[in-house]
Amino acid sequence: MVLDYLRSIPNVSMAHEFLNPVFYYGFRPRKNSKESLLLHVRRSINCLPGEHCGCKILIGQFPLHDISLAEFDAALPEPRYLLLYRRDVFRQFVSLKIAHQTKQYLANASEKLRTTDVEVDMDELEDLYQLNATEYRSALDTTGINQRCLPFAYEDMVADPQRLFDSELFPFLDIESARVSTGLVKQSNRPIEESVRNFREIECKLSKYRNFDPVLSPV
Repeated sequence: MVLDYLRSIPNVSMAHEFLNPVFYYGFRPRKNSKESLLLHVRRSINCLPGEHCGCKILIGQFPLHDISLAEFDAALPEPRYLLLYRRDVFRQFVSLKIAHQTKQYLANASEKLRTTDVEVDMDELEDLYQLNATEYRSALDTTGINQRCLPFAYEDMVADPQRLFDSELFPFLDIESARVSTGLVKQSNRPIEESVRNFREIECKLSKYRNFDPVLSPV
């Protein structure tokens, strides 16, 4: 969704995950391909129109290509990083489960939403929490990136996107304020307790997973 908001800004161009090997425009892991990957990154960004250009990359895609965040950062002229995270890891987990089961990861109309009930395994939820904490910490501990990085919560963006952009993202990116919009809709507006079959059984164990912060939450 943040990619869609950024694309709505005049003179801003954003590419999707061009390190994702699943997509035709992505990069396939190959032996001794580090220089080729960095060339792919530079070309992919430089070919975008607009005064301000960027891309979406998942932190977990760097190990896939055997490249460090520091090496990626050094290949570009002092890029700025928007570090989007979910404060409510429990909801993130449920959303991912629903997306996997319905095979729907994006939607642009509420009437087109697919939904289903899911069951939450606490060990799997803990694994996601630890993965988030480790990946975000790796970014925040990387010299250079941590000096040009703005963490912000998905929940704040959903609550009031224009306020978030005006108060934080536009000043950080040094972009003139503009109206932002998206054609996407949230995956589910159902109460979480209706989507999770075993919600009552696990409710008392969820406090740790409802207020994640990449800076403060322990690994």
